[in-house]
Amino acid sequence: MLALLGLALITGCAAPKYISKDFDADKVGAVACLPCIDARARPDPKHDFKYFGSQATAAVVCGTKFGRRYQLVYTTYIGDVAEYSAKVIEPAPDKHADPAVVKQMGPPAAKWVLVPVCEDLNHWNALLAQGASAKISLYLFNKETGELWWKGCGAASESYGFLISGIAELFDKYAYENDVIMMAGSTASGTLPRPKSAAIKAGRGYFFNRGTVQTAAGLQRIAVTPTIDGRRRISEKNPYEPKPFQDKIVKVLCGKGFDAAPVDSYGQQTVPSKEQVSFADVAFGKSLGIDGYRYVMVPVAEEMGRFPRFGHFCEATMYLFDTATGEVIWQGTSFDSSPEGSIKALGKGFPKRKTLPK
Repeated sequence: MLALLGLALITGCAAPKYISKDFDADKVGAVACLPCIDARARPDPKHDFKYFGSQATAAVVCGTKFGRRYQLVYTTYIGDVAEYSAKVIEPAPDKHADPAVVKQMGPPAAKWVLVPVCEDLNHWNALLAQGASAKISLYLFNKETGELWWKGCGAASESYGFLISGIAELFDKYAYENDVIMMAGSTASGTLPRPKSAAIKAGRGYFFNRGTVQTAAGLQRIAVTPTIDGRRRISEKNPYEPKPFQDKIVKVLCGKGFDAAPVDSYGQQTVPSKEQVSFADVAFGKSLGIDGYRYVMVPVAEEMGRFPRFGHFCEATMYLFDTATGEVIWQGTSFDSSPEGSIKALGKGFPKRKTLPK
């Protein structure tokens, strides 16, 4: 009777599978997270892996950024590789990927890549219950050397009695698959060692990197560019409105004593991609120079909308460039249920003008 009514059993487990002798979390810079690879042994034809892969990636990105405090950027650009598959990532059990291939993966400017691999996504029915299971492995590569630095694995399973399971599926046909694949991705990222760097400050739903903003010369006037659309998932139900987001950033900066203003250009750039901004070199930073402004804030929207199992979810990262040196001197990222809340890293982590040198 209890099984029929729907008692739930939800389990998750995770473990690091490999850590390089050279591993040092504080040496890991900006990481490019590549698309999730489908390595299921028995794929269910009813499962749209493009959708479930994006759900897994969303959980991995959030877990790695906000749980483990790594500077992570999702990208669909897999790099200049002939094949992107589980056999390339791990040719045989405990055999690492070819370093020459690793060096070509992801955006050229990225020095680190994280590759999620889905090894299992299964839905099952039993006599009085049904449920689902999933398994995700993560591989962190050092692109400069082509070496595997870390591998972690997360698994999850979930089962319910038929009464509750039937009710749940009225609202979401693939409710269990959504739950377990996101849990597996989140638990896998949780095995990644956390950096100890004092430069990274974090709180609930945000983190920021102070960089050299505390010693920036003459930081008073800040140009805020239009928001770059770097969303991982597009929600058609929620129209993307970048201008209000740009205006809110200006308001926060002005409240901290800066002369901030919205601008409609990116200096010498047209509309840069989030990859160009996230893995910017000095030449790119200098190209953002705008007349009358040495310092330029570039916001990137990474999620904006309503998603299954997430609800309203907004995530954004902001980069402050010193266009005289071309360097990023401050970076903040945060998430919330509203665009206003998703710039909390700016409010929490950006200094007040009166605390900086003149």
